[in-house]
Amino acid sequence: MPESTKPRARRGKVTRNETTGKIVPQRFTLSEIQAADARHIGFCVACGAEVECCEPDARARPCGACGLKGGYGAQEFFIRGWMKDEAGRPINDPF
Repeated sequence: MPESTKPRARRGKVTRNETTGKIVPQRFTLSEIQAADARHIGFCVACGAEVECCEPDARARPCGACGLKGGYGAQEFFIRGWMKDEAGRPINDPF
């Protein structure tokens, strides 16, 4: 399996903006989003962990890794622009 489509390990580490305290959303590549969509899983926007049995349009589902309601379906990451290129640079950065 190519590195970009391998399942992400459960991380559980939440990154926050030092000034505002808001959660910095995790970003995924298009290939990671497509692989997750095919497997019917989503990701936690807060810590990046996989959220199992997740509808493509799911929002704010509980995350088993960090405990926050940050689970979003794979297609939601695409729609909201929470993506990065293969080099790790944000794409469509709304911030």
